[in-house]
Amino acid sequence: MGIPDIGGLSLWPTSLAPSFFHRWMDWDNMLSEPLNFDLQDKGDTFSLKLGIPTDVPKDRLKVELDDDILKVSGQHEKESKGQYHYTSFSRSMRLPATVDKNKIKACEKEGFLTVELPKTKAAIEKTKSIPIQSTP
Repeated sequence: MGIPDIGGLSLWPTSLAPSFFHRWMDWDNMLSEPLNFDLQDKGDTFSLKLGIPTDVPKDRLKVELDDDILKVSGQHEKESKGQYHYTSFSRSMRLPATVDKNKIKACEKEGFLTVELPKTKAAIEKTKSIPIQSTP
């Protein structure tokens, strides 16, 4: 299955998030359970929060950007009672042109990886608030 193209801002709002989540969850992965995540539009940035398997240490997580493809991956190996256990995952997504790729930040805390995807200045300025009027 190819990497889904989320296109422009029209696919990012929270109201459309279920369709985006469905597309993310259908991707091939090496976990027996899907990788849980939440995507929020916070005005000047998008925030992607992923639940990371607890046995994957921070030094075995990777967040990489290749052109406009963001890849989050991790792996961990451990031995328990003579058996080896291997945990691995990888997710990729195509970022829209509205993300400032030079300002992306990632932070891991308590089993969650948060990737902040700042919007470009042009994308922020492009957003227009529409006043809601009373019915005449």
